[in-house]
Amino acid sequence: MPAVYEQLSLFSLVLPDEATAICLMGHTESMARKPDAWMLGLVPDGEYVVDVGEHPLVLRPAGLREEEVEPGHHYHHYLIGSRVYAGIFVGRYDDG
Repeated sequence: MPAVYEQLSLFSLVLPDEATAICLMGHTESMARKPDAWMLGLVPDGEYVVDVGEHPLVLRPAGLREEEVEPGHHYHHYLIGSRVYAGIFVGRYDDG
């Protein structure tokens, strides 16, 4: 099977559907995916979501460098590529 390559331009506005996210606390890796529509309703600038246990954490750009994340806040900051993201836990109530 031939190798498949994908080019991402610096000028591209389309983010990949999945990416490896590295938690800044412990440097564990998770697979990040695009957020669902209901998640974007809660966090409009969310670009990715990772699951922490059974809880979705929507990631949005933090506008920080890794070394600028405040001590004690590493648990909800992730690195995707060279960009730092801050996470917001979301959920929805299902009465069914």
